[in-house]
Amino acid sequence: MLRGGLEVAIDTHDEPFYGKTRELRRYTCSGQAIVGTTHFFRIASAYGHLARGAFDARLDVCAARR
Repeated sequence: MLRGGLEVAIDTHDEPFYGKTRELRRYTCSGQAIVGTTHFFRIASAYGHLARGAFDARLDVCAARR
């Protein structure tokens, strides 16, 4: 059991993808052109921190819209 609480921060952002292969593009999201491309890897990060400072964790997930 947690005593003292758990803080969690969640962040999402897009990383530009400049590749041309069809196989890799299956894992990208598309959108308005930014920095010279319309394809991006969507990254979601979650950080957890126990109030006592004994634990830090990070989880990164890349998801493409289907």
